[in-house]
Amino acid sequence: MKKIELTNSKRKAQVSKKDRGFVNFLGPWKLSVGRPFSVEFQVFMSELVLGGLTVDEIKHKNGDKLDCRRKNLKKKGSSD
Repeated sequence: MKKIELTNSKRKAQVSKKDRGFVNFLGPWKLSVGRPFSVEFQVFMSELVLGGLTVDEIKHKNGDKLDCRRKNLKKKGSSD
């Protein structure tokens, strides 16, 4: 797990180690409606990690929307 700085918050987002490189590249990230968001690329971190899904289609298994590790994300309606 790697922590990602949020420019407008003391809190940090989490991503899987394998996602850190491209997540950092698409930053900086800020906290927007409780989720990490890239202003420059207009994408939420969870959308980027799962690719092709919108935030409305993504469930954070542990309920923490700053936890964007792959093992914590799933498509809503799919089984664990």
